[in-house]
Amino acid sequence: MILAWARLESLVVESTSQTPILCLPGCKSASARALLLAACASGRSCLQGLSDSQDTGHIRQAIRILGAKVSDGKCCEIDGFSGAPPGGQILVDAGEAATNLRLLLALAAISPGGFSIAASAGLKARPHQAILDFLIDIGQEVRVAENYQVGPWVIPGGDWICEAGASSQFHSGLALAAVCRAEGEVVDLHLPANLPSRGYLNLTIELIKSFCGDAVLSESPQRIELLAGPPKGQTWNCPADASSASFFLVRSLLCNSSIKFLRPWSATHPEAEFSRWLIGNSLIASTDQLLFEPSLGHLELNSSRIPQLSFDIDPCPDVAPAISVLAAHLVNGILLSGTERLRFKESDRFNGMRRLVAALGGEFEQQANGQVLIRRGHGQRSGIAVACASDHRLAMAAAIADLEVDNRECVAKSFPNFWQELAKC
Repeated sequence: MILAWARLESLVVESTSQTPILCLPGCKSASARALLLAACASGRSCLQGLSDSQDTGHIRQAIRILGAKVSDGKCCEIDGFSGAPPGGQILVDAGEAATNLRLLLALAAISPGGFSIAASAGLKARPHQAILDFLIDIGQEVRVAENYQVGPWVIPGGDWICEAGASSQFHSGLALAAVCRAEGEVVDLHLPANLPSRGYLNLTIELIKSFCGDAVLSESPQRIELLAGPPKGQTWNCPADASSASFFLVRSLLCNSSIKFLRPWSATHPEAEFSRWLIGNSLIASTDQLLFEPSLGHLELNSSRIPQLSFDIDPCPDVAPAISVLAAHLVNGILLSGTERLRFKESDRFNGMRRLVAALGGEFEQQANGQVLIRRGHGQRSGIAVACASDHRLAMAAAIADLEVDNRECVAKSFPNFWQELAKC
């Protein structure tokens, strides 16, 4: 499709006879967890369709430095440690990814030799205190200077109680640590009632079940009982990245055009909620998960016939920039809740979305109850490149709205081929 913007309220689309087929990257969240489980497994794993993002590249390199044999190529073959990595005077690099740092911190805590983790200045500024406090409270030696240094000392089994903090990634890291030890100890991982983005912990448990069989002894909203492994080598296929799909779903609405995806994402991935929400609100009709068609027909996005919608960002925070673009085109807008954690992502994504909406001429209204209403405004589209603060999700959101982006390269953090795929739409 060729999209021509005349004015904010006018979209002119020249159609072609062929629906674009988009190739999404592998799921970044699942890739990180699978790589760590395979590294600690007994035997060889073959991981297919992994994310080719910079974040995943750092995890792949980290387990290689720790001593796992890792091959490159479409099938990533890994010969694991048969338990926790031996560790020692080793430094691995988490890059810019909070997921990497938080999962590696837990892995270092079960390593007999411990190891150190380097992180960028921006990553260090993000909140990690909950897992650091947990490790210190149980007697682990943790030093945070130029790098994060953990160990050498192995966490005992039993009750593991970690505060919610800013992310469920702390508990995902501890769940992985619980099953990646060779000993047969049981860990009772306690879960706080206010655990944010619980779906990402559920994703971790799914991967543990794939690699560790019966290691999940029991599950409840309050705790998960986990038996130490080690994991077993597996042939595993990575689903597509549901977070990346969200941006193209919004693009299809802006263009009022259908799109196809080459491979599906996991229906249980937290960000998959966005596609279900679009279908539930009759914005998109779908014959199956790989073909999506706008159900608006000739109904313009800026029609007042579309009522005010609502969406809770907390379970799926990566969709926030994309949904803010959609909301800025709707007369009655979208009321967003659960937005406060967005201030602590790769950038202050909350204010990044404010800049994005302003560039689209929309309204960004903070309400007394902490919710945010974003809707179409009476302003004009800005001709100035949007300042994305090197945040890949903000850059992608600006791009699907045909706004100029001040840093095109930052999308490689999660989606190196984003610009090539966007050119198909």
